[in-house]
Formats: sequence, structure tokens, C-alpha cells
Amino acid sequence: MPRRNLALELPEGLVGRSLDEALNERLRLISEALDILAVETTSAGAVISTGSGSSLILLSLSGILAIQSDVAPRIALPAARTVSELIAIVKQAPTGGALTLRVRTLLGGVTTDFATLSIPDGSLRATVTSPGSLPADADVLLDIQGVGLTYPGRDLSVLLRLA
Repeated sequence: MPRRNLALELPEGLVGRSLDEALNERLRLISEALDILAVETTSAGAVISTGSGSSLILLSLSGILAIQSDVAPRIALPAARTVSELIAIVKQAPTGGALTLRVRTLLGGVTTDFATLSIPDGSLRATVTSPGSLPADADVLLDIQGVGLTYPGRDLSVLLRLA
């Protein structure tokens, strides 16, 4: 079966006019790399459906990276979902150290660590397989815990592949 990619675009004004173009360009690059069929956008981000029957949650941050908490728009799922894979991609690699990321959940005012992953010095991506399950109605949060010391890295996308 031939691979079928559809262009992903967020509606204008969803995240602010100045960010729309940059985010839509990132979504186009991601859609070229993955078998993407549809995208459901909310005011908080995107849930993407793929040709394999799974879905992806996209957490994205444009610009030069820095250590900080809760850096991406939050996304909450109405039902509990198992995450089969967690992928982090940067446009420009960290140098002088790894880019360390933490994904957390927030439910009922309580945050819980979900997964940690590191993009090694000079690399553009990292993957964690079978990190666990996300509870229903929990917000998904992204923290940057460490950056490259020579160059921190730039333009981060974190994809949670849902089973």
C-alpha cells in the first residue's frame, strides 16, 4: 500500500499569528517523516492520527531551548491511553551535553513523572519505547531539565505515540 501523507496545518490564530507559520512548517516536516492521515487540533496542541491506526500527541517548542518547566501547550486526553513510544526531535542538536526532557502528568493538582529521555550531545533525536499509560483527564506536561552547554539545541518536538 503506498504511503499517504496529508499536509498538517493548524487553523490561523490558534497559537498566535506569529507562531502559526513556524508551527505549521514543523507539522509539515513531521508529516513527511510519519504516516499521518489526520490531525485534530485544540487550543492546547494536536492529536494526530496515523495510517497504522495509532495516534500521536505532539508537544512542540520553537526557538533556542533553555531549562524550564511546563514549556509546551498542555494536552489532556478524555480516556486513559497507553503510550507505545516517546520520540524527541530537535532541528539543531545540543552540543556540549545532552538535552534532557521529562514528561509529567497533572491530575487533580498532583504531578507525576511519566518518562525521561535525553537527546545525546550532537544528536537530533531520542526514543523511549513502552514508557507506560496516561490516565484519563490528566494534562500532559513537558519539562526541559538539561541542555547542551556549548549550544542548548533548537526547535523541539516531542511525539507520544498512543497504542
